[in-house]
Amino acid sequence: MADAKANWVSIVVLAMLSFTHPALGGDIRSVNQMPLAMLANKTILTSIGNTPLRVSYFKNDWTEIEIQPGDTFSFPQTGQPVSVRFHDGVEVRALSLALSTQYIFFFNSQTGRWAIDTFDSIMRAASTGLHSH
Repeated sequence: MADAKANWVSIVVLAMLSFTHPALGGDIRSVNQMPLAMLANKTILTSIGNTPLRVSYFKNDWTEIEIQPGDTFSFPQTGQPVSVRFHDGVEVRALSLALSTQYIFFFNSQTGRWAIDTFDSIMRAASTGLHSH
């Protein structure tokens, strides 16, 4: 039975890889990540916190927003990186978020602070406690 399950898993993985083969223009990406076309000139922030999170961004003046758990916010397009401020639980942090990038607002279990980082960086880093296996 274990051999049959292993063979079935191998077939599914090979089928998935065939659909995403570079020659076919595919790209292996997480289902939680925004498609590249949706990110064109946009900066997107998704909260995976367990409580509403407040972030301020600068567009002519500072504007504070509250992002509910699981919600995504698309910053107004200015053609420039987005300046943001947020309280990480210890101090106010200021960051510049790049265009065409999906960011995640999360609680970093290693540092004990709230953080913002790119989706790709978070999923590749063991220190966030969020990486996939």
